[in-house]
Amino acid sequence: MRKNILPLILIGASCFFSHNSIAQGSSKKSNLTVAALERIYVHANTTMLLSGESCFYNLYCLNAGNNTSSTISKIAYIEVIDADKKSVLKQKIHLDNGVAQGDFFIPTTLKTGNYKLIAYTNWMLNNNAAAFFQQDLVVINPFLTGKNPVSKENLALKNTYDKVSSNFIALNSDKKSYGNREKINLTINPLTNGSKGIYSLSVRKVDALTNPSEATPQSFISNANNTPVAGGGTVHIPELRGELLTGKITSKSNQEVQNKNIALSLPGKSFEMKMAVTDKDGNFFFTLDRFPNTNNAVIQVVDAEHDDYSVVLTDMQNVDLSQLRFPEAFMLNPAYRAAIEERSTANQVENAYYARKR
Repeated sequence: MRKNILPLILIGASCFFSHNSIAQGSSKKSNLTVAALERIYVHANTTMLLSGESCFYNLYCLNAGNNTSSTISKIAYIEVIDADKKSVLKQKIHLDNGVAQGDFFIPTTLKTGNYKLIAYTNWMLNNNAAAFFQQDLVVINPFLTGKNPVSKENLALKNTYDKVSSNFIALNSDKKSYGNREKINLTINPLTNGSKGIYSLSVRKVDALTNPSEATPQSFISNANNTPVAGGGTVHIPELRGELLTGKITSKSNQEVQNKNIALSLPGKSFEMKMAVTDKDGNFFFTLDRFPNTNNAVIQVVDAEHDDYSVVLTDMQNVDLSQLRFPEAFMLNPAYRAAIEERSTANQVENAYYARKR
C-alpha cells in the first residue's frame, strides 16, 4: 500500500535569523540596546494529535526589535492549555543562541477537544499574554468510548498534496507519494541572496484528518497581536545565564534570616554545587548555568542551627490566561473513523516497542 507524505518547511525563518541583519562584532550588550524585548515562534510538526502521539517542535526566541536570534534568555517555557484555560502540560527548555528543540507526549488523560499551545520566557512575563506565542491544537482521545463529541454531519474528507511556496527558497520532492521505507529526495534551492538563515523541516503523512491552521513565520511577523505590550505589577528578571531557582527561608524561633548562606547540591554524574546569600527578608536565588540532568536537588541553610530554618521554593509563575480565545467546540467527523483507527493502532504498536527502541 502506498502512502502519501506532505513535506512542510518553516518558510521564512531567514527573516528571523538572517545573518546579514546582525552587525559584525556585535555583542550581547549591543543586542540588548537594539530591543530588550523578546518574542517566540514555535514550529510544531502537527496541530492535530491523538492520544499516544508526541508533538515535536522547534522553538525560536527572537529579539522583538529586529527579529534576530535573542541572546537575552536561556530558558523558554511551553504550555498546553485546555478550553477551560487550565494548564495541562508544561515544559521548560534550554535555549542555545535563541533556538531549542523538544517534544511532549499526549497522555490518555486529555479529553478530545480544542487546546492552545503557548510559549514564552520569564522576561516576557513583563508583557501581557497577547505577546506570547499562541497556536491552536486539537487532541483526539479514541479511548474515551461514548464520551467524544460527534458531529451529525458527515463532512467531506480532505486528502490533498499542497505544494510549498516561498519567496526565499524552493522545496521540491521527486515524487508526490512514497511507499513504506522508500527513500525521499528533497531539493532545496535558495531564491534570493537573503535566503541564508536557520530552517526547520517537518515531514508527515497526509490523512483524512483536518489540522487547525498553523502560524507561519510570515503571519507571525506581520500579526499585530504578537507585538509586546507592556504589563504592570511584579517585574520578572530575564534568565540570562540559565534557569533561576528562587526561594525563601523562615526561622521557627524567629531568628535573623538575613545574610544566611544557602547551599544547593545537584547530585548525579554531572555533580554541581552552588552557594547563595539571603536578603533581609530571607529570599535567595540560584542560577543554573547548565540544564540539570537530574530530578533531585538538596537545598540547606549552612548554619550551626540549620534545623531551625525551613526552606520554601517559589512556585513557577502562573500566567494570566484570561485573554486566550478558543475556536468553537470541536466535533468529531464520523468520516474520520478509519483514519483515527489507523493512526491509533500505529501509535499503540510504536509505543509498545518504545523501551526496546531506546
